[in-house]
Order: sequence, then C-alpha cells, then structure tokens
Amino acid sequence: MKVLFLANYIYDNELKNFRKNKTGYGLMVKDIAISLSNLVDIYLLTNTITKKKYFKGIHIINHQLFDILKAQTFKSMVNSFKSFFSCNETFFMRLRFIYYSLDIYYIKKVIKKFNPDIIHVHGLSFKTKDFIEIANNNNKPYIVTLHALIGLNQCVGAIKTDTNYERVFFQQVKENKAVVTVISSGMKDRILKEFNSEIAEDITVIKNGVDINSTDFNDTRNIKKAYNISENSKIMLCIGSICNRKNQYQIVEAYHLLPQNIKNNLYIFFIGNDTLDGKLKNLITKLGYKKNLILCGFVERSNLNAFFENANYNIVASEDEAFGLSIIEAFNYGIPTVTFSDLDAIPDLYRKDVMVLAYNRGAKSLSDAIKILLNTKWNAEDIKEYSKNFSMETMRLEYLSLYNKVLLKNEMSKRV
Repeated sequence: MKVLFLANYIYDNELKNFRKNKTGYGLMVKDIAISLSNLVDIYLLTNTITKKKYFKGIHIINHQLFDILKAQTFKSMVNSFKSFFSCNETFFMRLRFIYYSLDIYYIKKVIKKFNPDIIHVHGLSFKTKDFIEIANNNNKPYIVTLHALIGLNQCVGAIKTDTNYERVFFQQVKENKAVVTVISSGMKDRILKEFNSEIAEDITVIKNGVDINSTDFNDTRNIKKAYNISENSKIMLCIGSICNRKNQYQIVEAYHLLPQNIKNNLYIFFIGNDTLDGKLKNLITKLGYKKNLILCGFVERSNLNAFFENANYNIVASEDEAFGLSIIEAFNYGIPTVTFSDLDAIPDLYRKDVMVLAYNRGAKSLSDAIKILLNTKWNAEDIKEYSKNFSMETMRLEYLSLYNKVLLKNEMSKRV
C-alpha cells in the first residue's frame, strides 16, 4: 500500500529543513509517518522547501522552488496572485496565501506521478484546504487527521480564514465523503456539538501513542545535581511552548498559593520555547521564585529523558489541549499528572491512580489539585503498565485498519 502524507510541516532536528517549527504537531506527524512506514510505503510532501530524502522509512518527496515554478501556467499564476486580494488577513499572511496557491499545482503533479493508494492529510486550515480539494477532484481515497480544533477557543490564536474553513469543512463532510480522525474523544464530542451532530459515523478516534520501548536518549544527567536541588525535593515538569494556550501563567499563580513548606521543596521545570517575550519569566522574577520555577527553553525529545527520569510529577494546565502528549510520555516513566477535568482527552486518559483533576478553572482549584497530587502515594509500576494503552504500536495498527476500510469502501463503490 502506498500512502501519501500531506502536511504543512514536520519537525526533526536531524533534518536541516525541518528544524524550524518545534511543535507537537510537527513531532506527531513525523512519529505517525515513521511508525506506519514499517507496514506501508509512506511518502511525505509538506509545504517546506526540501530535497528528496529517505529518512527513517519515510520517502520525503523533492520539493524545490524550481519544482513549484515549473508546475505553473499563466492561468495558475494569475489565479494564485488573486488570492492575495481575496482575504482580509495581514500582508505577510496574504503573501503566504500566494505561496500555498502556487504550491498546489506542484502537489497535483506529485499525486499524478506517485499515484498513491490513499492520501492522508494532517490538519485543517487554509494550508491544507487545497490538499483536500485535490483528493476530492481526483477521486482519491483520503482521510483527514485533526491534531487540534482551531475555531472554538480564542486562545488558539487561529486566523479567521482558518476558523471559517473549519466550520465549512464539517458542514460538508458527508457531501465530500470525508473520513476524519481525531486524537481524543473530547474532540469528537465538540465537533458533533458545535458543528454537525450528523457526522458521528464519519469520525474515528485514534489516540496518540508513544514508543514505550524507545532507547533514543542522549542526556544522562542527574537533573537534581545539575540544578543543585536536594535529593528530598520534588520535581514537576510542564512541557510545551510558553504561550497563552498552554496557560503556564496559571501554574505560577497556583504555585504562589501553595503553603510555604511545599513551595520550598517543589521545583517546576518549564520546558518549551518562550513565545510570550519573557512575560512568564518576568512574573516568576516578580514573585521571587527564580530558584524553584525554572525556564529551560526548548529541549530536544532525545534529551527529555533526563528530566523524566528525575521527575516526580507532570502538570498540564492548557486552556485548550486536544490530547496532551506529555501526559502519556510521563505515564511511560511512571509519573502521574495533574490537569484540568475539561481537557478533550480526559475521557481517554483519566484513571484515579494515574491522574489528579482540577474540576474548576482557576489558580485556587489547580493549587488544591497540586496539593492532592503531592500528598498521594503513587505506584510508578502501575502507571507504567497503564501507559501501554497508549503505545505507538496500537496507534499505527488503528491507522492501518482505517486505511484498509477506506480502500475497501472505495473499491466497493466503484463496482456499484
């Protein structure tokens, strides 16, 4: 089976052209592709300019500016430049519209050349809109995997063009015979409630997975020694870009409400790129917590093991989180998580012996939940065992099963 992945980008530090976007989306698309490459032929085409490569089982398709220009006609050039004036976005964003509009003509050539059995589109935005339209126009079986919802929460920061398209897409799922996968049950419930309650059978939940047997580790430091932390102290991790959606501000506020004896012995490591121009750092400094609340910046996944090996707890306080990859990564190390009860993945992830939930949004509720977390005796081996429910193996077999169902349904429709 030949599967063409169409995605805006991936992230991997080993690939020069794919180092820019350090996001969970970029990591997860790459992980899914690598995992499935053991079972099917995976070809990957993104909007990123790159040379042809073979990487960990993935055939990365050549994608150069010359390729894009060579695919154009006078009419396509005119139509693409019309896109500059067709939307009410920023100047920079409209320039990107031109690029994506031009790129689509090369993508059409790629689909014709490689003739995939199935197209797997990742994400739902103006960047991937044309991917879906091409698949429809070529009568190619396809699935769309949503790694997040972008239109239901302002903290996501999506542009209006994207949020409008998301709504239109869900209204047209049946018309376009789209097969949709989401990464949590909560995402599916929100789609049915907010957009279209009649498409339940068209949406499949395939939860994210982690490689529970991974040995791809580079960092063997003792974090407590590296940061001069006493052996009796506790370490909590918060992994994710420093941004409004991830809501690290509230973690600092919740920490501030803890009793002094707890604060003295609790260290929280914030691991992720700072996109708030130092505002979180300024708050931590203002409150006098620089010693205990530590900003680490972005840490490569292969170096995260040093933090997980030395951590006691994990925390996720996001205002909007489709799944929460760090939660299952922490489970893999026997580490419990504290988070809010309204996150989309809670129905899929929650068990009282692996998580503590804060049932009301607010610093006080989160602070109280942290106290429960710290005062509970956790069984690391039980948590590790539970993590096996979210393995990469399970995830890839579910995607493969869906591919086969889509192909079978497409074949049957041809015979009718």
